[in-house]
Amino acid sequence: MGEAERAGRHYRLVEPENRLVARQLALEWEDKLVQQQSLREDKSALLLSTTSLTLRFRA
Repeated sequence: MGEAERAGRHYRLVEPENRLVARQLALEWEDKLVQQQSLREDKSALLLSTTSLTLRFRA
């Protein structure tokens, strides 16, 4: 299970009366989602540049 999924699960398990805790968990969840998206974008860019280099060397 990824960090973003774990953070989301923790947020959903909080009782409504624990709003302060829930808010902190929500912030951590949002942060993990941003990190996850950034890593996906970095991976895509890396794969694209690797493919581009491979095609250049084959030509």
